Amino acid sequence: MQIRLPRGAPITLAALLLVTIGCSRITVVDTPAPSGRDLPAAPASLSVPHDLAVTGIDFDPALSTFESRPTDEVILLVVVENRGTESEHNVHLNVSLSGTSAGDLLLQAERSISELAAGQTRVERRPVHLPIALRSAYQLPVSVEPVQGETSLGNNSRVYRFQLGE
Repeated sequence: MQIRLPRGAPITLAALLLVTIGCSRITVVDTPAPSGRDLPAAPASLSVPHDLAVTGIDFDPALSTFESRPTDEVILLVVVENRGTESEHNVHLNVSLSGTSAGDLLLQAERSISELAAGQTRVERRPVHLPIALRSAYQLPVSVEPVQGETSLGNNSRVYRFQLGE
C-alpha cells in the first residue's frame, strides 16, 4: 500500500525522518507480522472473550507539517483495540525500528497498558528523539502480546516497511 502524505494519514518514523533530508518518494507497506502460522485477523466484533489488535500508527507532528516546523522529537501513536468481550489487564505493547539487515536495531520500546475494557480502542504515545540513523529501508514491527485465552492472533502484530527513493 502506498500512502500519500496528507495530514492524519498513517505514516512511519522513517518517513518522517526522510522528509527532513529531502527524500521525494517513500513507499510504506503495512502487513500482518509473520507469526509462524497463517491466522486470519478477526473482524472488529465482540464475538470472542479475548482478542487484542494493533489497528494503526501515526505521528505527531504529522509528516505533512514536519518540513515547515522541524523538531527534535516526534510522538509515535499506536492504536490498540480490545475486540473481545472481556476487559484485559497489563497488556504489553512492543515497538521496534530497524534497518533491513539482521541486528540493525535502531529503536526498541515496550509499554504496558494497565487496563483495556471490552470494545475499547486506545492510542498509546511514545516520544521518539531525533535524529535516527539513515537507512534506505526500515521495518517498524508493532505488536501486543497475546493474553491468556486469546486464540485469534493474526491481528496482534503489524509490520510497517519503508522503502525510500528519490
